[in-house]
Amino acid sequence: MNQIIESEDDYVVVEPGTVKDVLDRELRRRGKFPPDPASSNHCTVGEMMANNSSGPHGLGYGSTIDFLEVECCIRRRELRVPE
Repeated sequence: MNQIIESEDDYVVVEPGTVKDVLDRELRRRGKFPPDPASSNHCTVGEMMANNSSGPHGLGYGSTIDFLEVECCIRRRELRVPE
């Protein structure tokens, strides 16, 4: 659960175990994902969502939740999209 599944100009689809530094390397072509916690070399996107991580630039750029659209699958393999 740590793969970048899809990468386009205005969005990236990742699994929750994707490490922030790996995501940053992918996004360097289009700009950086602004949340920059000090633990970016080992924190995952799932952890950043759970903590709403922001880092020192959070006041200017926002925190993790400001950049995410979340879809999740539950055990019955149904896709649920929060409203």
